[in-house]
Amino acid sequence: MKNTSKIAVVVTTILCLCVPAHATYEFKRITANNATDIAGQLSVEVSHSDSNLVLFTFHNNGPNLSSIADIYFDTGTAIGLLDEIVNITSEDDVKFKNGVTHATLPGGNIVGFTSDLSATADKSPIKNGVNPGESVTLHLSTVWDFDDVINALYNGNLRIGLHVQSIAPDGNSDSFINVPTPATVLLMGMGTLFTFGLPRR
Repeated sequence: MKNTSKIAVVVTTILCLCVPAHATYEFKRITANNATDIAGQLSVEVSHSDSNLVLFTFHNNGPNLSSIADIYFDTGTAIGLLDEIVNITSEDDVKFKNGVTHATLPGGNIVGFTSDLSATADKSPIKNGVNPGESVTLHLSTVWDFDDVINALYNGNLRIGLHVQSIAPDGNSDSFINVPTPATVLLMGMGTLFTFGLPRR
């Protein structure tokens, strides 16, 4: 009985950790316009500052020259999960604004991606986009819990798309969508494993 209680405590702790205060997601390429796939240098950190705002911080970690020019959100069946982009913060060299010219993520039809919200680099995408070593943070409002946002990212109801331009060495553009990082998948898998490992009475 004591062992069961101890296991229950461990399981509860792990399951709580499965929805952390912030989570980082990587990206995968869905188009192939360049010889070099730079998905490994792109990431987004998802966090929250209060109950009504979710922060998405996009990083271009380099080293390949490239510029994140457009960011898209597909909320799928999770209607109202993200309401609007209420603020955008970044370094001086990165300038973004709401909305993009394109109706959806270029090449997004390949994976059934439909854009509900978006942001774009202002005026000159290559100059004002997110280049290696830079980042931009989008502040999005929501009436849902932060846990719901993280779960939607994990199960695919919420997807994030990036359109990256001027990718070296070809200078073409490619599109990417988010995937859970291995650490995120492992943590959730551990929670499931411990849950099913509990003895039944």
